[in-house]
Amino acid sequence: MGEVISLQPAESPLRSEGPLDKRFQDANPRNYQKLPEAAARKLACILSVGAIALTSPSCIQAYGWPVKPFNRQHPIRGALDDPRTNNRRPIDNARFRSFHFGVDVVAPDGAAVYAVEGGEIYVDSPTAIDVVTQPDFPKNYLTFGYWHIRPVVHDREFVAKHQLLGYILKGYEHVHFTEAIDGHYVNPLESGGLTPYRIYAKPVIKSLMLWQHGKYSYLGKNPLILRGRDSLVVNTFDPTPIAPPPPWNNAILTPSVISWRLTNSSGRTVVPEQTVVDFRDRLYTEPLTKVYAPHTDQNQPGRPGNYNFWLIRESDTIRLANGDYDLEVTATDIRGNNSMRSFEIDIDNSKSMMRK
Repeated sequence: MGEVISLQPAESPLRSEGPLDKRFQDANPRNYQKLPEAAARKLACILSVGAIALTSPSCIQAYGWPVKPFNRQHPIRGALDDPRTNNRRPIDNARFRSFHFGVDVVAPDGAAVYAVEGGEIYVDSPTAIDVVTQPDFPKNYLTFGYWHIRPVVHDREFVAKHQLLGYILKGYEHVHFTEAIDGHYVNPLESGGLTPYRIYAKPVIKSLMLWQHGKYSYLGKNPLILRGRDSLVVNTFDPTPIAPPPPWNNAILTPSVISWRLTNSSGRTVVPEQTVVDFRDRLYTEPLTKVYAPHTDQNQPGRPGNYNFWLIRESDTIRLANGDYDLEVTATDIRGNNSMRSFEIDIDNSKSMMRK
């Protein structure tokens, strides 16, 4: 136990590195409006000292909400990198799986949707538009997307901040809102994005599970016993700050950061903190199943989602001495509020050990 052992954490996927849409690369850069002052300052902060600058008060240049009232927080029922599947099936049974690339702002069908910043309209489809603002295309530009709407604006039309863009389509009860910087999706809920956005509760860490032979073993009164190459999964979620109206009133969000560390019975760190999920800044592009574990499900009308995250994939415990350990799991929301829960782990690498 004299050295720090490095177990293999769940793989942390790469962030999006590709352009939001190739049409922006081919567009004529002439006649673009000046980038709004707030957006220009935000980009200047990012370009000068990196994305971490968004946590600095001098770099926080936020925008209001895309539905009225603009200066009041609205319910959301989906956030960046939430799991999405076809036909709203759990990820185990879905043919199509993806990370959610924006936030779902709840509003009634037919509600008016407005531009959070001015810019030029790009029509993605009959039900989705982008508003692009930029000082020197093809770099340093912001894009705001509005989906599930009936647009009242036209392609290549310039709009002003808070100008009417369209109306939410029947049956959607939300506008899917996105933000991208230089063609890369970012998190609209991060400081410097949608405001006001206040969080009233910390993430909840529900359970730790052992995934083995295609099924889960749950941590009960006895500690989880690890031997050889095992996988651990954590079930955790972030409560919505404002509950949406029924039937989505039970919707939950995913934490923005999930990490863990391992200590021995004397409190000494055996494995330093390992971050396995970080949804704060970019859209994930790896397969959904590298982040979310079996039985994960998205929010459904009338019931909440179920978010299982890979914590440790096929960890090799052979380098750890037999004995008791504490696995400390931390879940953090988009504004830095965190919860930590400690789980007792029993390492037993003896060949004669039978699992309980």
